[in-house]
Amino acid sequence: MRVKQVRIATLLMTAGVVAAVMGAAPAPQKTVTVNIKCGQTKSIENQLKESNSRKGGKTTLVLNPDHQATCVYPLKTVSKKLPSVQQDVTIEGNGAVLQVTVTRSAMLASIFTVQRGHFTLNNFTVAAHLPAALAGKLLHGGITNTEGTLILNNSSITGFPSDGIRATGSGVTELRGRSDVSHNGTGIYNGGRLDLYDDTSIHSNSQRGAFNEGTMTLHNRSAVRDNISTNSQGGGIFNWYRLTATDQSTISGNKPHNVYDQHRQHGPGGYFHPCADNSGGGNNAAANPEACPKPA
Repeated sequence: MRVKQVRIATLLMTAGVVAAVMGAAPAPQKTVTVNIKCGQTKSIENQLKESNSRKGGKTTLVLNPDHQATCVYPLKTVSKKLPSVQQDVTIEGNGAVLQVTVTRSAMLASIFTVQRGHFTLNNFTVAAHLPAALAGKLLHGGITNTEGTLILNNSSITGFPSDGIRATGSGVTELRGRSDVSHNGTGIYNGGRLDLYDDTSIHSNSQRGAFNEGTMTLHNRSAVRDNISTNSQGGGIFNWYRLTATDQSTISGNKPHNVYDQHRQHGPGGYFHPCADNSGGGNNAAANPEACPKPA
């Protein structure tokens, strides 16, 4: 009996040593879901702070939980922005609007900044109201994405005087599911990777649709349309590096150019669309799927 007890004790000690060496199994990532009633902008701010303190896991903020026809979260700002996104965060907007109001002349910081993790907006609008007297005096805009992944699903970024979205570094930005970026200064500045899918669009921006210094791809039925530029460079897309539009995407109706291709070459950089005239580096080449050869 004594020998058996010793053997059992030895086995238990050995198991403990192995467990200590290998480490305990990692705890599953926690998913936190929080409902935030219409108008409670401060709760959005608080929950973003909380998500950063969790060091892992996922946070889902459910806005307009009562599915009201009109649901607004007001944010009055001079240089105010919400806490940066450093973990995986999803905002289920349910048609809600974050209404940003600028009341004095000052630099407007980006409302959201994605430093890392995935930041997903579903059925949500971020909109700015800019008094006419402040036009041209404000910088930055809706969302800055530095090192994270920003995904818009059926969401809108609108009304910002400079960039609706600004993606830098290794940031990845995706527009999906009828999302649009419109009525900003520049719709999107891209220095990372930008993909437009489904029926998404960049349209009706007053400086240019997109300024691309990274990799930008238009997939499916996406469009860059009806943007303007006050100078001779751009309108639709000012391209510095790699821009590709698939045969079902559209770049049209932009002034003075649909694409101003500063790179003026194909291969490692430059603009390419299988159904556009890419001569002259692609300048003013409208990409229209109707121009594509029809299968025999």
